[in-house]
Amino acid sequence: MGWKVFASSVIGTGHVREGTKCQDKHRFRIGPGPNLVVAVADGAGSSQFADIGAEMVALHSSFLLQRDLANGEAPGCAVLQRAFTASRENLLALNDGLRLRPGYERMELGHLACTLILLAVSKDTLAIAQVGDGTVVAQRPGGHLERFSNPRTSEYVNETVFVTSENYLEAFTFRSLPCEGLGAFAIMTDGLESLAINYRTREPERAFFDPLFEFARTASADDAFLQHLLDREEINERTNDDKTLVIATRT
Repeated sequence: MGWKVFASSVIGTGHVREGTKCQDKHRFRIGPGPNLVVAVADGAGSSQFADIGAEMVALHSSFLLQRDLANGEAPGCAVLQRAFTASRENLLALNDGLRLRPGYERMELGHLACTLILLAVSKDTLAIAQVGDGTVVAQRPGGHLERFSNPRTSEYVNETVFVTSENYLEAFTFRSLPCEGLGAFAIMTDGLESLAINYRTREPERAFFDPLFEFARTASADDAFLQHLLDREEINERTNDDKTLVIATRT
């Protein structure tokens, strides 16, 4: 069995007003065989080049993880953590290179700050690694919804740990479980959490996910549908942040 994937990152109304770019980025890679890799990165709103950092991290980590799975590696904690570390080192090299250019002498790694969720599916396993916020929700048999991501929080309220943070490995979380019976899953950045996750119970909202997963299985589902959904007025009235949503269903 393979996967059908739809994904979109849409700029938030707050960023439109400020004249800044969309700082959410995503990448997914299907195959070989039953393998699937998804990376979702959310650039820090206060960081000057966060969109570049998020783009590079999503691109690099998804490439490395797909390569490792294709070489027969199982999606274990060490493999996903290695993709995080290599992606951070790639940002370090980018930062050092930019500092050599006129006008970038004051460049710091924090200017590329972003979070990252990295998900891998093999024949038997679903693995999720995360630094920072964002959510993964899976649909089990009978339509049961499970929230699988529980990022570690900082000791300070409302402080997010980024891939660029020195203590990023302290905030690194990993979860692995059998993917038998897994029918669909969704990954999103925190810009959608107020709509998709119940504030009190921290459980997925069926009214949000059930129609999404149902439509994703139809022949007319595509990326344009997701983009239109994420940019609807009723959603923008509830969140002004960038929004990324990746939906994967079994074929």
